[in-house]
Amino acid sequence: MTNQDKENGMDKGFAASLMYFAALSYSTCFSVFMRKGFGSEALGLNGIAAFFVILLSVGHDGFMAMFLLVWIVALLFQRACTFRMSRLGIHPHSKYAGEPALVYKLIPRITSESKAQSIEPMLCLIVGVLLCPVSQRLGAFVFCGFFSMLIQRAMEAQLSMMRTRRMRDAEIEQRVMADNWKGR
Repeated sequence: MTNQDKENGMDKGFAASLMYFAALSYSTCFSVFMRKGFGSEALGLNGIAAFFVILLSVGHDGFMAMFLLVWIVALLFQRACTFRMSRLGIHPHSKYAGEPALVYKLIPRITSESKAQSIEPMLCLIVGVLLCPVSQRLGAFVFCGFFSMLIQRAMEAQLSMMRTRRMRDAEIEQRVMADNWKGR
C-alpha cells in the first residue's frame, strides 16, 4: 500500500474486514435458526451487531418486531446450548459458526457440511420470497440474507484458499532452508 493510499484512508484489508463483518452480522440474523453447536465466541460481537441490524429494520412493522423477539429467544437458546456443550466437555473451535442442522433435516441425503452451507443462502431466498405477501419488510429482510450469506461464504472460501496456499509456501520454504542447512 502506498503512502497516498494510507492518506486517503483506503486500507483494503480494513475494507475487506469491514465487509466481512457486515455480511457475518447480517447472516447471524438467520444462522441462529438454521444452525446448532456454535462455538463459545461465534455469536459474540456479530450477534450484538445482528441485534442492531434487526432493531434498525423493525420500523413500524409488527412482523419485524415479532422476528426480533423470536430471534432474541433463538439467540439465548443457542447460547444456552453452547454453555451446556461446554459443561459436557464438548468444545468446538470458539469461532465455530455451527453445523447447518436445518439443511440436514430438510435434505437428509446431504451429509457434507460444505454442501449444506452452500444451500443455506437459498433457504433465505425462498423464505424471503414466501414472506413478502405477509410482510414486505420482513420478506425483503430475509431475502437479503441470501446476499449476506453468499458474501460471507465467498470470503471464507477465499480466506481458506489463501491460508492453504501460505501453508504450502511455508512448507516449501522450510524444506529449502533445511536443505541449505544440510549443505545441499
